[in-house]
Amino acid sequence: MGYREIWQAYREETKERFPLVMERLEKIETEETVQQPYRNYFRYAAAFLRRLGELEEEIISGKWEEKSLEEVQQENRLLYEELLPGNYEKSYGNPAYAVRELGEHYGKILSALYADIRSLIPYVFEGRRYEITIFSELLVEIYNSFEEEELPKEQEIQQNLYWFFHDYGEVFTEFGVMAQTNPDLDFYTRIIMDSDLEDLRYLYRYGAILRKMKLRRQNF
Repeated sequence: MGYREIWQAYREETKERFPLVMERLEKIETEETVQQPYRNYFRYAAAFLRRLGELEEEIISGKWEEKSLEEVQQENRLLYEELLPGNYEKSYGNPAYAVRELGEHYGKILSALYADIRSLIPYVFEGRRYEITIFSELLVEIYNSFEEEELPKEQEIQQNLYWFFHDYGEVFTEFGVMAQTNPDLDFYTRIIMDSDLEDLRYLYRYGAILRKMKLRRQNF
């Protein structure tokens, strides 16, 4: 057994939920049921999560392997560009910006949620659809509370987050223990052992941020 088989079992748990929540995220991108400036935040976060879902499907289906080096470089840049100098100042992952845009009451909380969403990028490359699904459902749950005529209280959003991590706490702990003790979680090993290291696309299989660079061979 390897990492694919391990995460496949968890993917099966979200077999029905995943397409439903992806469909809901797509609707969020065009709906106008939430007032500004919160609408922009939810649209942005929903679009990002939906892109992660699409990318995970490309990787699992093997379509990602058909992309060129230039295409995966562009993809990596798009995933991480808002964290680069000049862009981070206007990222919802930046608490200072989120507070300016969304206010003191919601800015810090929603920025923390967005940071959690962004942390899912490496999981996408492992085929960990489970995490994409549950964080998407959390975003939808909080979005629904902003659709009400009266804005939710800050404590209500805090409760949403509290119960989310409470309900999935055992699962997150299980994942953490497996990552440290289960040799079958061989995602990084398989990249090195199964990749053509002459094909620099393997560098992008980790899902980590990579700045485009020119690599030259040196003869010694």
